[in-house]
Parts: sequence; structure tokens; C-alpha cells
Amino acid sequence: MPVSECETSYPLALIELILRLKGVSALCDELEREEQPGYLQHVLWWTIRAHVDVEEVGNGRVLDFGCGSGGSTMILSRMFPGAEIVGVDMDAEALEIAEARRRHYRVEQISFKLSPRPTELPPDLGEFDFIVFSAVLEHLLPEERGVVIPLVWDRLREGGLVFVGETPHRFTPVEVHTTGGLPLVNYLPAPLALRAARRLSKQVDPEVDWPDLLRMGMRGGTERQFLRILHEAGHTDAVIRRPTKQGLRDEFDLWYRISSAYELPGFKARLQSVFRALHRLTSISFTPYLAFAVEKRSGAARPAQRNRMIPGR
Repeated sequence: MPVSECETSYPLALIELILRLKGVSALCDELEREEQPGYLQHVLWWTIRAHVDVEEVGNGRVLDFGCGSGGSTMILSRMFPGAEIVGVDMDAEALEIAEARRRHYRVEQISFKLSPRPTELPPDLGEFDFIVFSAVLEHLLPEERGVVIPLVWDRLREGGLVFVGETPHRFTPVEVHTTGGLPLVNYLPAPLALRAARRLSKQVDPEVDWPDLLRMGMRGGTERQFLRILHEAGHTDAVIRRPTKQGLRDEFDLWYRISSAYELPGFKARLQSVFRALHRLTSISFTPYLAFAVEKRSGAARPAQRNRMIPGR
């Protein structure tokens, strides 16, 4: 239970719905994720506003891909009150909570759609100016990423941006997200990583299998992996846009702003210097959690249309 006590403005019926569908261990975390300004709102604000201004979003369309129970969708609607926000997820129960949240706040600019499966999008989704992957990339299996990322990219208009945040880096030395802090497990081959997680992590069920551990977010992701998937699908129009707004210089400043707000600012400042020095020496951009934007470059050649094979789960 990550959070065992909380205060909320939610009505009792909505609290009971979250309790019934999410369980007691997730209740307070689910409430605080949306209501506390220092939680998800802080991460989304910096991840997005480091790359665009409110005026650039305007009355555009924003896709909250993998919106879950709608906490991120509600926050996006407050950040960009003139935009149309569409939340998409494959979990019908999570979307039931998301819709109840929307009704609670009486937000008309939001709608939710159910994905048929992890490698398909809802029909009649339309195009978007901005797309948000908030704490979702790590939960897609490798074969799913290779299909769904290009599918979502096809829904992005030229000049638009995809924002990726709250995803652990694939090669972070201490794996916190899924195992609770096992060192070096991300460098082990799958059989050894599974064995270590089963035996040494208090957060992992001893009977869990490797696909389930991946679904929990074990391996994270990288900027290069995201770009490689798009380039291999023929999307040469995908380029990283570096964070230069809100007084930031680079991705290391962005990571520091997100991660140091309430936790170890002095230690995080030293880590920031280490990450920047590593980048100068190796050209590798490393931060423990990802926060980056990918732009669909205008005028680039588009890949030829072709049928995509959708692998089974």
C-alpha cells in the first residue's frame, strides 16, 4: 500500500467505485494521483510545459493514450482548458472510474474511448495535435510497442508532439518501479532477472512469470527505442524536441525539476551533473525516469501504407 491515509474532496459514491474496482491497497494512491498538485500534476506540467506553451495547445486535440482511470486526463483538461481531450485505454473498469471522474468535475471537453486490445486503437479516433504517454510505455510488451507506437503516430498531425513521461529508463542501475529497488537487475538476462525479482523483491509475487513482470513495467524504455520503433516502421519524420522552455537548458534540467521537488534536492543536483558529464563523454542521455517529446517534422516523407500484422498476446 504506497499511501495508507489521505483526504479527498471526492463524493462517497466515487470513492466506493474506486475501492470496488481498484481495491483498498490502491485507493489513496489513486485519489492523490489526481488531487495532489505535487504528484502527477507536477510531472505532467513540467514534461509538457518544458516543450510547449499553453497558447500552442490552444483549442487543439490532445490524446491521453493509456489514460487508465482518468487522473491524467483531468489534469490535462485543467492545464489546457481550451483543448479537446480524448482518453483511450483497454481497461473497461478503469474507464468506468474515468467517466465517473469526468461527471464529478462536470468537464465537457473530455471523452473516453475503449481500445479493443493492446495493439489496436478505437475506431473513428481522428487526428491529434498532441499525444501523451503518461506512465504507460513501460506497461506495453515489446511486441505491442512495435505495433501500437506507429499506430498512435499515424494519428498525430504534422508539427505535433508526443510526450512520454513517468516511464523508468531501461538501463537504470536500481530498478525501483517494479521490484522496489533491486540493484543491477536491469542488466541481467531475462531468466536471471526473473529469478532475482522472485527471490529478492518484496513487491513481486514469487509465482510471477516473465510476461507478467514485463506488463508490470519491469524493463522501462528509452528515447532511442521509441525513435527506433518509428524509424523501422518508415517514420523518418520523428525527431526529439529538447526541453528549452521554463528556463530549462536540456533534459537533465527537466529531470531535476521533476524529481527534486520534494525529495533529496542536493543529491539530485549532484546526479544531474553526473548525467550531463556522461552525455558530454558518450552522447548518451540518461535519467532514471524518462521525460521527453518527439515531434512529427513537417514536410518529411511519409511511409507507404501497408498492412500491419498484429501479434497475439
